[in-house]
Amino acid sequence: MWLEVTGGAFTRADWEATPDDGRRYELLDGAIIVTPAPGKPHQRMALRLGLLLDDAAPDSVEVFPLPIKPGAVDRGHPRA
Repeated sequence: MWLEVTGGAFTRADWEATPDDGRRYELLDGAIIVTPAPGKPHQRMALRLGLLLDDAAPDSVEVFPLPIKPGAVDRGHPRA
């Protein structure tokens, strides 16, 4: 289920100012799309999949358990 927040042309600055409340905020063609936080079954599956991907990934690739905002990755640190 998703909810589209309307009422104007939202910008990247608006998107970056969204709260860290467990919901996912996306900016699409000037609209902010809000998705509720996933439930336990989804989180359990995502964790297991993430662990499998991390085990299979080469050292040059980092696997993150959650979506991250653009620019949030520190490219200066090698994978531990």
